Amino acid sequence: MYCIHCGAANADTNKFCMHCGKALGAPGTPPAVTPVPSSPTPAARAPQAQPPRSAPWRRRGLLWAAGALALLLVLGIGTIVLARTWLHLGTNDAVKLMPADSPMVLSISPSLLQVRQLQKLEAVGGAFGAAAQGTGALPTDLLDTQLDIDLEKDVMPWVGLEFAASVVDTGQDELGVLVAAAVRNSGAAKKFTDKVRGQLEADGITFEEETYHNVKIVYQTPDYSGVGLAYAQFNGFLVAGTSLDALHRSVDAAQGRGPALSKDPTYQKVMRQLRGNRAGYFYLDWVRLMGTTLQYEVEDQLLSNGVQGVGASLVLEANGVRLDYALVLDAKKLSQAQLAALRPSASRNRAVAAVPDDVLFVASGYRLEGIFDQLAAFLSPDDTESFDQSIGELEEQLGINLENDLFNWADGEYALALIEDPAGLMGDQSNPLGIALLIETNDRRAAERTMNKIAVNLAAQSGEQFADETIAGSNFRTFTDPYADITLGYGFVGDFVVLGSSRLVLNSLANASGFPLAKDDIFKEASAPLPKKNSGYVYLDMTGLVNLFYRQMSNSDKRDFDRDVRPYIGTVRAVTMATQPAGSKNDTLHGSLFVLFDEGALK
Repeated sequence: MYCIHCGAANADTNKFCMHCGKALGAPGTPPAVTPVPSSPTPAARAPQAQPPRSAPWRRRGLLWAAGALALLLVLGIGTIVLARTWLHLGTNDAVKLMPADSPMVLSISPSLLQVRQLQKLEAVGGAFGAAAQGTGALPTDLLDTQLDIDLEKDVMPWVGLEFAASVVDTGQDELGVLVAAAVRNSGAAKKFTDKVRGQLEADGITFEEETYHNVKIVYQTPDYSGVGLAYAQFNGFLVAGTSLDALHRSVDAAQGRGPALSKDPTYQKVMRQLRGNRAGYFYLDWVRLMGTTLQYEVEDQLLSNGVQGVGASLVLEANGVRLDYALVLDAKKLSQAQLAALRPSASRNRAVAAVPDDVLFVASGYRLEGIFDQLAAFLSPDDTESFDQSIGELEEQLGINLENDLFNWADGEYALALIEDPAGLMGDQSNPLGIALLIETNDRRAAERTMNKIAVNLAAQSGEQFADETIAGSNFRTFTDPYADITLGYGFVGDFVVLGSSRLVLNSLANASGFPLAKDDIFKEASAPLPKKNSGYVYLDMTGLVNLFYRQMSNSDKRDFDRDVRPYIGTVRAVTMATQPAGSKNDTLHGSLFVLFDEGALK
């Protein structure tokens, strides 16, 4: 077949020309050749226009691009599969080896996205690790025996990126412990355990071997208590336990003869709240813990009776560390008052726009009455009487009834803040802090009546009167104690009743709209990883607080602080926390805490 467009020869089965790429017609003969004149004209001598070649080359380029994309996709998926299989990267397989009645488990299982962050935060982690080691928080030996183990040579050649440790109920007086580490080279792992065994045997410890359901177990000859090290390799992990019985239970869980923690309903409910990109997590089964640790039992377990499980997961962000937490409740074991107290309402977070950006600490929330409800709901009968008495004394001192004179209008947001104040906390210059309290009101007249009632009552007790004063364009009523050199005041700024411990604090509150915390760059960066829908914020300006007290130190104290403390806390810029309102079932509480690090420490 010849192309009717360019004349190139093609196979009869082709639908498109291999030369110009255009559609072919029915099979035919080559086109007639025009006789060439004996004396060519100038037009005949002109070069013939070449057929366009862009279409076939573009198609070939697209084919190459598609092939390259497919290859990259295969390589990417293969890399992820290899990483998850070989390193146990981002998996949660170790918990499948833990018995279902384990009351506690700690897992380190970074996802693929967390590996880069592990490297980025290595300097910060090293600083905190050194601090823990220096304070004795980390063990310096193993099994009370100083082992000659080189981490780089003996451990790194075989260990993967998943590790878990759990407490195990062995039915004895003491709880057992199981530890599982992912293995990517079984031969190197055996070489490591053989080295440990040899060193322990050199110290007089004897070992025996057995095969339990096709798993070879090496265990220390037990003493009268039945406690002794046991270890084995199975299911891609090196598992060690504090007793042979603990290791048997791990093998049973892995092979399905015994229930595994990974299938436990409470564990699964907690983990659903902590799912996502994480480096590791901690889980606690509160019911089982209380059942296995009798020394912690108390007569009045009001809240703890309704707690089923507690969990927390660690997530490494580009600029810090986030700790997500979750609490699973048994609604049937809690009263309606307790359930209501544990259901935080969503806040519009207007309070953080009403405090100045130079606050060192702020805790905001929604419904001031909710704080008293939570306290009252979870007090024991004996403590309830004492609580009611304290409330009565407070009402008498203020000259109001909290229910009728405060909670009826204070149903919006609130915030408690600390601000730097050279005059000191209530006149104590050794604590250069001022206190601010903000309460959102939906009824300004009712709020004014309550605040005036409090002012009259305090004036009668002290003999000093409140005076009207304008500070930064806002009207306040201030009270000054001439003997203690203390000034207190209150007023209205926007929709908030504000109270301050000094004129400086009142001035900061009056000017807050120009420089609110909500628009502060550090606050925005520190609060970004928290739940957007929350019941309020807790915010700590770590840098500002450290610098404040550093200025109060003597030169020798500054030198000690720079040497012993600053290397460990100097990398922290801010700490934030927020709790997310309960879901539709109201049986879970969860939220996040975020630690923002200094950018210089992350390079």
